[in-house]
Amino acid sequence: MCAGLWWGSKDVQPILALHGWQDNAGTWEPLLKMMPGHLSVLALDLPGSGLSSHLLPFQQYYFVDTPLFLRRIQLHYGFGPMTLLGHSGGSAMCFASAALYPEQVKGFFGIDYLVYAYKSDQRRAKVAGSTVDKAIELALRDMAQAKSYPREEAKRVWVEATRGSVKPGTVEILMKRAVAELPNGNVVFTRDNRLKAGLLEMLNVEQVEDIATKVRCPVVLIRAGKSHLFNKGIKNCPHILDTIKKHAKYFEFLTIDGLWYGPRDQKPVVGLHGLLDTGSTFEGLVSLLQVPAFLSLELPGHGQSSHIPLGTVFHYIDYVVWLRYVLKNYYKWDDLTLLGHSYGAGIWQYYSGLFPEQVKHFISIDTAIFMILAKPEKTVESVRYVFDQTLELEKRLKEIPEQEYDDFEEMVEKMYENRKKRFPMTREACRTILKRGVTRSPQGKYSFSRDLKINTRATGMLQFEYLLALAERTTCQVLFLECSEGLLKEDVLHRSPITTKALEKAAKRFKYDIVQGGHHVHLEHPGNVAPFINAFLNS
Repeated sequence: MCAGLWWGSKDVQPILALHGWQDNAGTWEPLLKMMPGHLSVLALDLPGSGLSSHLLPFQQYYFVDTPLFLRRIQLHYGFGPMTLLGHSGGSAMCFASAALYPEQVKGFFGIDYLVYAYKSDQRRAKVAGSTVDKAIELALRDMAQAKSYPREEAKRVWVEATRGSVKPGTVEILMKRAVAELPNGNVVFTRDNRLKAGLLEMLNVEQVEDIATKVRCPVVLIRAGKSHLFNKGIKNCPHILDTIKKHAKYFEFLTIDGLWYGPRDQKPVVGLHGLLDTGSTFEGLVSLLQVPAFLSLELPGHGQSSHIPLGTVFHYIDYVVWLRYVLKNYYKWDDLTLLGHSYGAGIWQYYSGLFPEQVKHFISIDTAIFMILAKPEKTVESVRYVFDQTLELEKRLKEIPEQEYDDFEEMVEKMYENRKKRFPMTREACRTILKRGVTRSPQGKYSFSRDLKINTRATGMLQFEYLLALAERTTCQVLFLECSEGLLKEDVLHRSPITTKALEKAAKRFKYDIVQGGHHVHLEHPGNVAPFINAFLNS
């Protein structure tokens, strides 16, 4: 028997969703509650998982059997070509199905995994015997004698078994389809023990590379920034993403990333870096702050977050939309404490003016307030300039490969020289930013990870009058820190005092201080900044 959960109308063909190894269909519940109402999704419990049947004694679970499982589902319902959605092991199953049945798969979305391949057949032969023995041992276990737990302890056991990668709230959802309750109120896990044995039939590198050439449908892969599984899975197939991109109708690889400091069960201060910087900009400051936790997000095109696709341009409000989704839809936080530097502080002020009821504190470190369009009559000229810049850059990106460097320190020097033209940074500060600002190829070469398209001016820059209206709506507690050698020395910011006055009038509490240092004082001299922030938050 195959079980599942069907969200949406049964009058339209659903997306087929496959969970990760040892999970179940409940894993999709939080995400699917956010999906557009017109979509239909059938989340399947794979054999041995959730409410689906176990295999017969001494049968094993094989990754390569999954495309047949999906094909049976398709034929049973009379579905046409399928759209697939997979997480972890389920993503690998979507990948295999797209290759084996290219005419039956319209596209697939893979989350935080693609595939695993053995690099060495000798290694594979060495571990296969112990895997066989483990599978037999697990098959012989008497389910009637399975250990039972109080529900809360079972939840804790699950969290610990995943080393904390699955949180208690998520486990509660998964347990709806993964435990049976006994008369005494305790629960036992119901998934097939044999799923713990490991896979007996795995593919080698050559097989996986060949499978990748058979994928024709559109492919979207999403790597979780804090997870090591995606990269671990493809480490023996370093060119597989390029292979898929070459053969697939469409290919996109996305990452949403950031740095979380402190306990994950505490609501953090949310930090946002400046233009061309990365999430590591707050590394030194965080250790000096008297806060329970700190989340340093990375804007699209920066650090380890994804680039926007070619053919699109950056809009200033796009950043607000992205951040709103992360904070409201994903984390479901309110009473936010937002801390931003430079460009990031400008975006947070935009956010605070749009959603004043959601923000408790807004802390700005040397911000330019906003990217301001100087005069209304400059609108057409400004937008035309952005479009021309974008087209020229896209042409260059197609014709000229990204520059590569042999040595990380060479990149540090490059950044140091570029930055000192306007806002000088120390070499050590450059190193900190570049911890999350470079990628390394399989050949050991380095390149900058940032999206070159962020060098073009964002469209949708704000009229000063609109900026003033947003400032008048910012009712949270505000701390404005100006650097003595920072942005506010620039003539372009001559109207900042006007918006500062508007903020001071509208804010529940407004504090303005001058910090000794340059534009990146929080990075170069965090001890100069932390006392102001701690005093503000603790008063």
